[in-house]
Amino acid sequence: MSEENMLQELIEAATREDWELVDGYIPEVCEDDNCLNWALGTGINHQNEHIRDLAVSILEKTKKLPSFSKPRLYLAMRKDSNPYVQYHAAFALAAHYPLDKLDEDVRRTLKEAVKDPDVSEIAKGYLTAVQKT
Repeated sequence: MSEENMLQELIEAATREDWELVDGYIPEVCEDDNCLNWALGTGINHQNEHIRDLAVSILEKTKKLPSFSKPRLYLAMRKDSNPYVQYHAAFALAAHYPLDKLDEDVRRTLKEAVKDPDVSEIAKGYLTAVQKT
């Protein structure tokens, strides 16, 4: 399956909240430039909260996050109405930027995420790394 078809499948899976499928496909598309451009443009600004969650999850997992994405991730973490978008944006920031440079908002969001059973273990991993700095 092409990256374009896989991205479309991911969008459809996120829309129907099939997170198992989403989590399985993200590693296969997160390094694709078209997928990253979609995540940073259309995806992170989409009206559907699940698609925004997909976009920030892709940004968390990529190894080649563009430097200009940091303000977009902070905005999603601070302003999005969906807590999972906020959590995954904080995870992306913690994954890609020097942990000692992250502000208190990121740390606070990671602490909030620890309380959510769906993302608690992920948040604990990032929070442990942040606390070591």
